Amino acid sequence: ERLCGKTTIDNLFENGSSIKYYIFRLVWNTEELDSNTIAQTLMVVPKKYIKNAANRNVLKRRMREAFRIHKSGLYKKIKSKKQQLAIAIIYQEQEILPYKVIEEKIKLILGRLSEEI
Repeated sequence: ERLCGKTTIDNLFENGSSIKYYIFRLVWNTEELDSNTIAQTLMVVPKKYIKNAANRNVLKRRMREAFRIHKSGLYKKIKSKKQQLAIAIIYQEQEILPYKVIEEKIKLILGRLSEEI
């Protein structure tokens, strides 16, 4: 379910819609993906905000886990509409937040995404 491939990622950021909520910016695009997955996701923690690579990896791990837990509602809605999504979740905070805060905000932003689809 990970989004990879330069052309797909470039297309996502050029043509995708965006939602910004507190510490995250979510970019999404409905498109034809090569695999049978419902959605492919890209987690981004910019070096501009978090300098240390180990800290960036910790944040990406926390984001992936929160997404994994709360993706079921979004996937049901996408599947009922027979669509496929490419999603990028971008962390936009200069400090490392605890997992509970990240999980809460991911849950809220996924709820907003499912409303907009």
